[in-house]
Amino acid sequence: MSVAYKPGMSDQQQLPADAWRPANNGTETVFTSRSGVRLLYCWQPSTGKHAYLNVDTDIILTDDEAAALLAV
Repeated sequence: MSVAYKPGMSDQQQLPADAWRPANNGTETVFTSRSGVRLLYCWQPSTGKHAYLNVDTDIILTDDEAAALLAV
């Protein structure tokens, strides 16, 4: 889905509602998990769900996949 640029809007406001965004009001940053995978904790406004994004593969992880990579 393309989104038209609107002057005065931040990058976060430009995203479609179903886009995953960095959680905690955009303050989350990429970190390296114990298993060496780079992850970003994200939030999807349209569903209210949180999940981890593997930033190397650009894939949202299931809870089980995230738990395995985080070694919890």
